Amino acid sequence: MKLTVRQLTIPKKSELEPCEEYNHFATHFNNIFSIYIPKGEEYFIKYVRKSLPVLKGKVNEEELLKFIHQEANHLVKHRKFNERIIEETPVLRHIHKWQDFFLKFAPKFTLNQNVACVCAVEHFTAHWGKWFLEHRIGELMSDQYTKNMFNWHALEEVEHCEIIVDLYNKLEISYLDRLIGFYMAAFTFFMPMTITIALRMVLDRRTYSLKGWKSFKQFFLSEKSIFKTLGIPQFHYLFSKKLPTVSLGDKLLNHFEAELKPHYEASQ
Repeated sequence: MKLTVRQLTIPKKSELEPCEEYNHFATHFNNIFSIYIPKGEEYFIKYVRKSLPVLKGKVNEEELLKFIHQEANHLVKHRKFNERIIEETPVLRHIHKWQDFFLKFAPKFTLNQNVACVCAVEHFTAHWGKWFLEHRIGELMSDQYTKNMFNWHALEEVEHCEIIVDLYNKLEISYLDRLIGFYMAAFTFFMPMTITIALRMVLDRRTYSLKGWKSFKQFFLSEKSIFKTLGIPQFHYLFSKKLPTVSLGDKLLNHFEAELKPHYEASQ
């Protein structure tokens, strides 16, 4: 898999105007996900970099460096994107304290266990990306900027899944380390993110309206269901003998590349 490093432009004023009809459950889910991204990307970059000297000559270093570049872009763009979310809900600025608490224990684990944690999160985000693009979840977002941000990120998450699985295989990570990495990911990312999303939805008064019920059905109970898409693959990750990969068909990939191209920097 050849990776492409894409740069989103700064959004135009018109892209920040709210859509008349949007699904606030879908928007809250992805906005809270965005809040957790910067700390995660710092962690992923750190441990993928640490693995490079160990595997020198055994992995495609050029593609791993592109992976690091993609993750660095996600870190920068989401940090900027998150400023608007935190302005609307200031309490979210404290989320990183939970991540900081657990990530300070990361050096106590082995390189393989930390890379297994990276793989667990990347496996989740690759499935998230595929779900987001296949079901056109971007159409449910609150504005064009949010839609572009998550379509772009989703595309790259699916794209670099194969690179991370290759890194996992070349390090010959044991099944025990895979389990340890998964539980590291659960406590540092999955569990706190789920709790935060639930609280954000409960505290939104729109949740208790008729429109809120319709949004809930659309996001949780329809064919777009987030549970159906992201729940089952985690069991595959835990119990599959071979670490599974995620991919998009060429048709879908080309569709979103064409849709996002006007929003990339001119140098691309």
